[in-house]
Amino acid sequence: MTRDRKRKLAVRAVQKSTGQRYTQAAKFITSPEPCPVGWTFRLPDLLNECATLPAASPADGGGSYFGSGPAVFHSRVLGAAVPFSTVLQLAGVLAAEAHPAKLTLESLEPHERAVVACSERRFALDLNWSGVDSLCQRPGCDNRPVDFQIVVCTEHLPQCDVHSLVAITRDSGCCVESEEDPTLLEGLPESDLLVRAAVGIGAYTEVVQAWLDICFFPVDEIDDVLWNEDRAMAMRHSVERERLRLDRVARKEVRRIRGETSICQACGKELLGWDMQAHPLYCSKVCSPAHPPAPAVMVPF
Repeated sequence: MTRDRKRKLAVRAVQKSTGQRYTQAAKFITSPEPCPVGWTFRLPDLLNECATLPAASPADGGGSYFGSGPAVFHSRVLGAAVPFSTVLQLAGVLAAEAHPAKLTLESLEPHERAVVACSERRFALDLNWSGVDSLCQRPGCDNRPVDFQIVVCTEHLPQCDVHSLVAITRDSGCCVESEEDPTLLEGLPESDLLVRAAVGIGAYTEVVQAWLDICFFPVDEIDDVLWNEDRAMAMRHSVERERLRLDRVARKEVRRIRGETSICQACGKELLGWDMQAHPLYCSKVCSPAHPPAPAVMVPF
């Protein structure tokens, strides 16, 4: 069967499934023009295409039972041939969105991948095979985020501002399941990562307090929330143990950041101790700049 014959059969299949005229159906067989960077589209529109358009033929870049690779359709919404499975995985990832998700195209490599952004999240859509990978929140970064709540990678986490880092800390703490035994909340790896990042931007006290208040309970509310005296005492002990442990994590990070430096970068005085409200390279909050430099190397998660 010739290439033209295959294409005509594919167009007829679209006509039969959609009721469109031949010229209209033919538009869905030819590969669409790539959409420009910054193009915004709705997830329901992409899902509608996924549910109504037929699979492309091998002559037009299709796969699955037509040939090797996954079944794809020519998406006008995205401007590329997209595997059905990739669209369905994207819908699953964004199922918790309160409103129909709007996505912005950040980059597109036809037959390879597309990077899209939705709210504060970024995703890489595999157009060659199938799959959806979460990416760091920072545009242009190909690293994966730490987890669902810490939406940036370990490289960019220390570059967050104080407000963003505290917000990430609260979101992460909210996802920690409340335990009858509060000792199970101590020593979680994400808390260490957040604290090390906080030290590097001079936000240690804010981040630690946010973590303890959300993951455990604010100290002044423990008695009101936990009426049982033994449980309240156990919670208090866990909070204090965790505060001391995080303090040790922070001081170790301070020593790492300072390295061979022993002089304040602003006033030139010797760094005899560490002001917990200041960046480690400065002797006090007065000397510490509003936007201190981030550590060059982050301790792995």
